[in-house]
Amino acid sequence: MVFTAPIALSCAPTGNVNYNIPNHCDAILGYKFDSSAPNLMDSSVTNPVLNNGQVYSSLTNPHTGTTSNGVWASVGSQDTMSLSFATTQSIDLEGIQLNGYWSTEPTGSAAWDRIQGKLYVNGILVASTGTSNTSAFRGYKGNTTTGANSNDYWEFATSSVHTSTSGTYSVNSGDTVRIDLMSTSTVGSSGNILAIDSLIVHGCAVPEPSSIMLTGLAAFGFTLRRRRT
Repeated sequence: MVFTAPIALSCAPTGNVNYNIPNHCDAILGYKFDSSAPNLMDSSVTNPVLNNGQVYSSLTNPHTGTTSNGVWASVGSQDTMSLSFATTQSIDLEGIQLNGYWSTEPTGSAAWDRIQGKLYVNGILVASTGTSNTSAFRGYKGNTTTGANSNDYWEFATSSVHTSTSGTYSVNSGDTVRIDLMSTSTVGSSGNILAIDSLIVHGCAVPEPSSIMLTGLAAFGFTLRRRRT
């Protein structure tokens, strides 16, 4: 008989984190997941599409016993949330905030231990977080003492979560933006899920040059009229 050393199964840590984006820019798109439609959408954004996973009217975190109303959760072996939208004007994209999220791992696999963020513009990958415990979203199970789940953010001009910067990523009017949140490991079981209570995308809409020019011309004309009187 051959004995081998036990294999340490990776699993998401018990506990939670609470990091909130400094939001130098306003919220331009937000989901509370009481439906698959956004609860907040700025006029600079159009045609939002949320792919993969499922929206639940309520879902209980089995580790903490906390029940949240309106939750997105991954389904089966699916390992990516994909949120896309089009722009109606130029936007300086700041980042994405995840609120009340947790990871469950009844099989003990590494699924959803680390969640990598990726930003695509017109189908081209332009920014991403790392995949380590310190650079990716960490899939905490939740705080069994307080019942709290996790809040964390990623600013697109950085490669690590909860890292504040004054930088943004600029997109133009008519661009298609896609934000993916994906497990860095194979999910492999319907019991391994990521659940998110709400999310918000922050960005600074840039006034169109034409409107700025018209405003300037109007003011200039008003000045001319006043000087002529």
